Amino acid sequence: MERTMVLIIDDDLDVADVLATYISGLGYETHIAESSTKGLELVKNNSYYAIFSDWKMPDIKGDEVLKRIKTIDPELADRFVLITGAVVDDETERKLTSSGARVLRKPFRLEEIKKTFEGFPK
Repeated sequence: MERTMVLIIDDDLDVADVLATYISGLGYETHIAESSTKGLELVKNNSYYAIFSDWKMPDIKGDEVLKRIKTIDPELADRFVLITGAVVDDETERKLTSSGARVLRKPFRLEEIKKTFEGFPK
């Protein structure tokens, strides 16, 4: 059986490792990128089923990563998840909700990850 690859973009390796462990347990191969720039490079060189990206990254914010993914692989953009633990103001909230991405807010339960996969387009 071919394993489907999932990319996790997060500069907090503890969070990335927990996500990777859980998602691997669901049967997916996971890759971790510690920066948005590295994540975008990986997307250009691999075929991913889904991406989970922290919104507040030091180099490129998650909503901008999503915009770039839409130009690289529009179908992948439909399975892009923004993760945020940031306390957001009204403008940031609008950016998050208008991005078109699913949004997971920290702290979240790992079961929410499974439900997110179940909600992806087939």
